[in-house]
Amino acid sequence: MPEEMEFIERETDNIEEVIDDAAKTLGYPKKFLDFEILEEQESKDNIGNINKTYKIKIFINQNRSKLLDIMSIETDPDEHPLKAYIFVDTLKLKRDLEVSEEEIIEAIKKLLAINNINYGVKTKLFSAIAKEIKKRLSPGYKPFRILIAEGKKPIRGENSKLIFHFDRYKAAGTIYKNGRIDYKNKNFLVPVKKGQLLVEFYKPTQGEEGYDVFGNILPQDVGITIDDIEDVKFTPGSVKKIEEERIIKLISEKDGVIVFKNGVYEIDTSVAIDKVDIKTTGNLTADGDVELEIGSGLNEGIEDTIAAGMTVKGKKVVVNGDVGPKATIEAEEVEIKGSVHKEAFIKAKKAKIAICRGTVEAEDIEVDLSEHAHLTAKNKVIINKAVATKVFAPKVEIKDVMMSSCITTSSDSIVINKIEGGDNTIAIKPLDLPWISEIYKELLVKEKYAKTILKSQKKKFEEAQDAVNSEKEKYEQILKTIQKLKEQQKHVPNSLLVFVKRFKDKLKKLQQEKEEYESILKEYNKIQSEIEELVNSYKDGHIIIKETIPANNIILFDDNLKKILDKEHRRVKIYVREIQGKESIVIEPTTE
Repeated sequence: MPEEMEFIERETDNIEEVIDDAAKTLGYPKKFLDFEILEEQESKDNIGNINKTYKIKIFINQNRSKLLDIMSIETDPDEHPLKAYIFVDTLKLKRDLEVSEEEIIEAIKKLLAINNINYGVKTKLFSAIAKEIKKRLSPGYKPFRILIAEGKKPIRGENSKLIFHFDRYKAAGTIYKNGRIDYKNKNFLVPVKKGQLLVEFYKPTQGEEGYDVFGNILPQDVGITIDDIEDVKFTPGSVKKIEEERIIKLISEKDGVIVFKNGVYEIDTSVAIDKVDIKTTGNLTADGDVELEIGSGLNEGIEDTIAAGMTVKGKKVVVNGDVGPKATIEAEEVEIKGSVHKEAFIKAKKAKIAICRGTVEAEDIEVDLSEHAHLTAKNKVIINKAVATKVFAPKVEIKDVMMSSCITTSSDSIVINKIEGGDNTIAIKPLDLPWISEIYKELLVKEKYAKTILKSQKKKFEEAQDAVNSEKEKYEQILKTIQKLKEQQKHVPNSLLVFVKRFKDKLKKLQQEKEEYESILKEYNKIQSEIEELVNSYKDGHIIIKETIPANNIILFDDNLKKILDKEHRRVKIYVREIQGKESIVIEPTTE
């Protein structure tokens, strides 16, 4: 601008108003006035609104760019618009407008300042926007607009949130005077494990304020505390509290069952329940160290304390009544003071049962009266009275009396006080015990596989041996020839040396095939030895009858040694011994 040209400098936050005043002062129409932004300053008021102040130079420019005549700022119609656009009215053009990208960017800056667009200006996109506008400055294009500034939506503060990761409505029950809980009304268990997440509390958040494109602050509500974690109380030692920024977590410190009493949650390991049935409890699962007492406070022998079809699981389960048909109990320790139905199933490490008619699988089993039961133990079965019972265990003891129709199968020993009935089968048959049978089957599979591999390896070994034997004589002759040539200090042909190397490689391969064959053979022999040991293990077992065993009872050792008693025996030990090269069942007096 020539220095003699008149101009006005002003500091303002309202450029439009200052230009109107300048038009009056300079005596020129507003359309001939142009301005230049010399400085720009940004500030915030005490509320947080963004304001911009400009130092500008206003001057007369009759040839000013027509960009300001065809470009304008448009915003959304809201009171606090979140978007502003550069609008280009190409209908005002009579011919193509030739301007540089720098001129377009300068015009955009002026329009933003005039319209007080103070927030979210897309400054980094000015160059791309200018290119887009430049290629459309022609009457052939329809009017268009391009996003130039974008405000920020306010984010509302979140209220507090309390999340229970267990069913707190089931963690309740009737409390006895001694403090125990019988779950009479809400008979459900809420099992938890150590380390399990029980409760999460999300603190309220402040929220985030927003801005419209004019820089006006858009306030937002702060979240409030609705449910507080301080109102959730656990007994000392039950949980640990972990705080992670906004979240507070309560983690279980032990295995057990959650119980709610007197406004406090506790993790109990001993729970008493009246009855287990589909209506009041459903199936019960109490993991960890939880002990369940079913039928607490009831008279012993109440029918179906655990109702038909129910499943109960816990570390220790004590039943003060009967176990109904198709019911299942699984625990480390089970004690049943009533009876077990013939269609019920018990699985435990240790099982103690008053009257058993069902199926029991355990490591150790103790039964007072066993009727038509099926008992399988990996260690020992002890029964006072048995009738029509099937028993499978390494060690079996009938402390009082075996009546009739029992099948007792052992791998080690059977001790019976007395037998009063007939049609009993007393057997030392290790391979009939399920877990030993599985081991035996696995060994047979291994033997078959090892035999196949051994046969294949033997063939490789023999082929390598034949390869060595077929060239051994030639090899020895060549060695002598090489030695003689060396003694005469003559050249040794390369073909001889190559033959020696190849023969040594064959020797090496023979050694490898031999070692592999011997290794497989050793494993094969080991498997055969284990099979033989299992097959013959019945020879180490014995049967002891402390009082009487009548006729018409069967003694079995393995499948091939069978003796049907034709008379009564008293105080005898029964075992297998080889007599004149033949195995026989021996019945001899004993003082045991």
